[in-house]
Amino acid sequence: MATQTILREADYNEGHAASLAISPEISIKEPLTFRDPDYFDPTPFLNQQEIKHFKKEGFIVKRQLIKDEETFQKIKDHIWANVPRSLMKQNNPQTWIEPPENKWTESDSLKVGHLKNRNWKIRSKGSNGLGTEDFLVKNIANSPNMLKVVESLIGSPVRPPKRVRGIYCVFPSKPGSQEKYNVHVDYIPSHVTAMVIADQIRPGCGGFMLWPGSHIELHRYWNTAHGGGMDHEKSKNFLEAREKIIGGTTPVEFIGSAGDVIFWHPRAIHSAGINRSAEHGDPLVRVIIPCDFQLAGLAYVDDEKFGPSEDYQWWIDTRNFEEDMPPNTTNIWNDWAI
Repeated sequence: MATQTILREADYNEGHAASLAISPEISIKEPLTFRDPDYFDPTPFLNQQEIKHFKKEGFIVKRQLIKDEETFQKIKDHIWANVPRSLMKQNNPQTWIEPPENKWTESDSLKVGHLKNRNWKIRSKGSNGLGTEDFLVKNIANSPNMLKVVESLIGSPVRPPKRVRGIYCVFPSKPGSQEKYNVHVDYIPSHVTAMVIADQIRPGCGGFMLWPGSHIELHRYWNTAHGGGMDHEKSKNFLEAREKIIGGTTPVEFIGSAGDVIFWHPRAIHSAGINRSAEHGDPLVRVIIPCDFQLAGLAYVDDEKFGPSEDYQWWIDTRNFEEDMPPNTTNIWNDWAI
């Protein structure tokens, strides 16, 4: 008898407005490959043009910010070491083109994270769960260069991360298949989020996508400037604004190499890209490490309804905090360092 697949959707409370699906009438524009402007500086410091770019567009990119070949090799080895029952094999790309979701069990999802729509988020609960390994927490999230950029953006002291969200993989789609983007907005209380590229990403190969400027428009609809809460009366306007942005704005897709980092505003609309690498005869697995940051010394509280908490969105290291203020048209950058 075939084992039934059970996806761990219970880790989310799907009632939040930000989790609602995009209207099928909305046409999502194909992304443009982002090309770094000349003023992007690879050092862990921000120049005035980078600050202006972050405020307007909602992101900056720091190339080769983390130079640690050993750690990135450990990440790749860790992926294949955690594949259940060798369902996919590193040296056999045919096993990870259209990965075997129908053979992924509830036990697999609990131990190594669920696999859905060719996206495998490698993470698990607990103080020693997947996402808490030293080579991820110490060498990636708490890398000195990472923290320098974060401090330049939000100030200090920064609350030291105790985990990363996980290792996020996007496997190649079968050539000719029709795919959909999972466009969404996070409902988490981070000050700033970073996507660390862990292996080469070419154009059209599942790179992280973001809708420039969307963070500014959506800021007003939340209960607080950073928190994940949204009152019901605000949700309708939020959803209308979200769909207007998605239908009218061309997203950017980020390519790069191991050690490149995209720092972005957590209110921005975003999605994983579609990995079409198999169509070009050179399939790859897109690998990114998402990290969340916030200021230290605040009165942190769990959101028992939507998370982050022990039950919902437990992979998010940041927390809501009592000092957070309601948003208005002028306070989006009030407690930032920029």
